[in-house]
Parts: sequence; structure tokens; C-alpha cells
Amino acid sequence: MPNDGIVVPHPPVARALEIVKQASTNADFEGPIARSDGCPDVWEAIQQSGEPIFPEIVNVFPGGKRRPPVPLPEEQVVLKMKDYRWKYNDYWQSSAAKTSSGRPVDVVIAPAGPHSAISPGKFIHLAYTSALNVLNFCIAVIPITVADKNLDTLDPNFQPLTDRDRRNMASCKYNNHQTNGQYADSQTDDPELFDGTQAAIQMFGRRLGEERVLSVAQIVVDAVEAWKRKHHRE
Repeated sequence: MPNDGIVVPHPPVARALEIVKQASTNADFEGPIARSDGCPDVWEAIQQSGEPIFPEIVNVFPGGKRRPPVPLPEEQVVLKMKDYRWKYNDYWQSSAAKTSSGRPVDVVIAPAGPHSAISPGKFIHLAYTSALNVLNFCIAVIPITVADKNLDTLDPNFQPLTDRDRRNMASCKYNNHQTNGQYADSQTDDPELFDGTQAAIQMFGRRLGEERVLSVAQIVVDAVEAWKRKHHRE
């Protein structure tokens, strides 16, 4: 899964996905690579650290205070979430009609996030992981490569899928001269800041499928290591 149809990952993550795709070609893979409790644990960790609340989660703690837990009589959202999980499970099961084995897809490989690294306040898209939390899926995150300021450039023909996609790509100028600077401004980070940071992918499977996800993750790790040796990559 190269993207979620909302936000395209930055070049380092897209390259990580391409490495996995190439490495998995000969690894017997089939198909394309494709909270209500008030967060008391997070609140306590922030208080112990003495650090300010990150902009990305400031809405979780309105006014800088812990949000009270949702009362049981109001937890209709939990019932909706369970219904959503059942519907998505039916969708996953339906994938059996598209595989040569007649079995549902084992795992899906996707970006772990839309960037390798980002400055505070510029993480605007959480859906790559938050949607999986809602589904209660098993997830393994695998570092594949590192951001390289000389390799990771933005396709000059890139067209954002959404306004959020545009803002995400504008958060870091990957050789923005190739795109006439339209995805950069005075607040844009320089790839130099993130050169060498990890670019990872995630692999997710259905609830209670931890062993399957970890098994496939090991296959991917072995395949990527073999690909790197063959192509003399670090």
C-alpha cells in the first residue's frame, strides 16, 4: 500500500517501500505491497518529564489539563467502534476472492507514517497508525533505510491528493526547485535536518494475528538484508 489515498509519504518513506517491494519479489510474496480513558499514562509521563505538551496532542489535553474519562453511559462510541471492526473484518475476509490460494490476505505493508522525521507541530496526518489502533490490529514497524538528502527528491510531476497532502509535502523541501518551490515556504524544513534518520514501513494484520505478523516481518527483514547485500547498500 504506497499511501492511504489521503497523504503521500515523503520521498525517504516512498523509497523504503520500493526497497521492500523489490526485495520481496523473490521471497514468495503474492500481491501488491499495499482512546476514551483520558490518556492518564501519557499525562503522567508528560508531568514527570517536565516537558511541554507536543502540538500534535495538545487537543487531547484541553487547557493543558487531563481530559476526564468518558462515562460508561456515554460510551456509544465503543459500540460503534466494535461494529466498525466487524465490518472491516468482513472486508478483510473478502480478500480471499482475490488471492491464488483462496485465503484472505495475511498482512498489509504500508508506510509507518508520512515522513522519516518531522519538526514539532508539522505532524498533521496520524491516520497511518490511528486507524489501525481503532481496528485493534497487530502492527510491526521495520526500519528499512535512512533518509538521504542526495537520493530523496520530490517527483517534479507530483500532484497532491488532498490539501492535507499538499501541507504534508510542504513541511520539508525535497529539492523543491524541481517543483518551482510550490511545496516550500519560510517555515519549511531542510532535508539536511533529517539526513540519516530512519525511514520505516509497517506491516499490519488482523487482531490476534501477532505470530503471523512477526513471522512475515522476519521474512521481509531477511529479504531486505539480502537485497542490500546484492546491491551493496547499507
